[in-house]
Amino acid sequence: EGAADTRRRVALDQLVTTAAQRAQVDAVLAELTKARLVITGEEASPDTDTEHRAHAEVAHEALIREWPQLRRWLEENRESLRLQRNLEDAAKHWEALGRDTGALYSGIRLQQALTWQSETDLVLTPQATAFLQASKRRRDIWRSLGATVAVALFAVLGWLSWRQINEMRYEQLIQAVPTQIAEGNAEEAKAKLRTADALFPDRLDLETQLVDINREVAIQLVQQGEMLAHNGDRDGADENFRAALALGPPFNTPVYVWVPPGEFMMGSSEDDELAYNDEKPLHPVNVGGFWLMRTEVTNAQYRRCVGENEEGPCTPPDNQVWQRPEFTNRPVTDVTWEQAQVYAAWVGGRLPTEAEWEKTCRGGSEIPVNPQKAWEDMKANPYPQRIYPWGNGEPHPDLLNYYGSQIGTTTDVGRYLNGASPYGVLDMGGNVFEWTGSVFKEYPYDPNDGHEEPASSELRVVRGGSFVYLRDSVRCAFRDDLHPDDHALNVGFRILSPGP
Repeated sequence: EGAADTRRRVALDQLVTTAAQRAQVDAVLAELTKARLVITGEEASPDTDTEHRAHAEVAHEALIREWPQLRRWLEENRESLRLQRNLEDAAKHWEALGRDTGALYSGIRLQQALTWQSETDLVLTPQATAFLQASKRRRDIWRSLGATVAVALFAVLGWLSWRQINEMRYEQLIQAVPTQIAEGNAEEAKAKLRTADALFPDRLDLETQLVDINREVAIQLVQQGEMLAHNGDRDGADENFRAALALGPPFNTPVYVWVPPGEFMMGSSEDDELAYNDEKPLHPVNVGGFWLMRTEVTNAQYRRCVGENEEGPCTPPDNQVWQRPEFTNRPVTDVTWEQAQVYAAWVGGRLPTEAEWEKTCRGGSEIPVNPQKAWEDMKANPYPQRIYPWGNGEPHPDLLNYYGSQIGTTTDVGRYLNGASPYGVLDMGGNVFEWTGSVFKEYPYDPNDGHEEPASSELRVVRGGSFVYLRDSVRCAFRDDLHPDDHALNVGFRILSPGP
């Protein structure tokens, strides 16, 4: 992957899975050993002090450079060897996590691995074989569940129809309240709340709803203030910010960052050795301006949408940790694409497209001089094809939470300030993957060719890598897929608010 090939010691039991294969390998190694091209030996097993494992390695580093046949083998099989290495690394992570299903392959990555396995002569380790089989079993289970869920949905459609009408009326009433409060019409706001409560008496009481209204108004005032500042109206911006502060501390209020409109370079070049085929080609894409949450949605923020007695519009995540105090400021995970959509609608936003997400990660042709004031001075982007949110420097535990950090779980959002994107957005690499609104399709990206079809049941794009993934998966251009009905312990989301 861009570095010089080097020799590596390999245990013989990693090269074979059957006695017949062992006999063939032993015969080949015997000839190579006679010719002093390979050396063999034994060493203590890492699992026990009493057992020893046979191993083999190329005799000299120089042979890799000077042995023509070996060079040809390496060049002809480089892509296959890379896939094998990635698969075996993923299997090790899966094993280290106690064979957690969230670490299994899915979607395009699984299909690619299965195709490779059917076509290659390379032999997987028993651990990698078990990992691939478990990934396939999980996919087959979800496919069978899909048919069952479809039948169940038809059964409840009749019940939903009348409820949806009331839901729409309820949402219209609730959404009108912040405007009434902001304009000073408190009594009108209360009247709308009473009507809404009459539609759904089991919802939050009036006092709690007014607390939420303060929160929503604070968000609106801050966003309006940032837009006024962007347009040069500093006095108007200051007035909005003071009004937001007067409402009291907006606990759990997400902070949004402005990403200006314009062109950026999406995807990866054909000669990028870290890139996967679904990231190619590198191509320009133009997107409008928007506001994006600085961090992922936290468990605390999501909990408000669920409600104390689960009476809110959101449904709980499928895990047991989201309500633990130590997980309060960690990203909410184990939510499906639809659950993320419900939350987005609840706060008046949406999921970002994968193009909007990648632009935020990589930066446009111009980026802000000061990420905290993206509406002011701009400068040329020094890394318009940047590999990671922070630039082209290698991942490091000070920059993000990924497999190399050896944390093994999620961390609080906003922890890695040095890993910020050009716009000051945090946690775009590692911690958790993030749902986008986009359908997983081939490049070049075109929002009008089905990439942004909201009603599609196809696989959706997730971005950003996670705490169980390696450096190649935390790149800005890396894209993975997940079924919209699926969820995982390392997948969350953040919210976008459209620009002016």
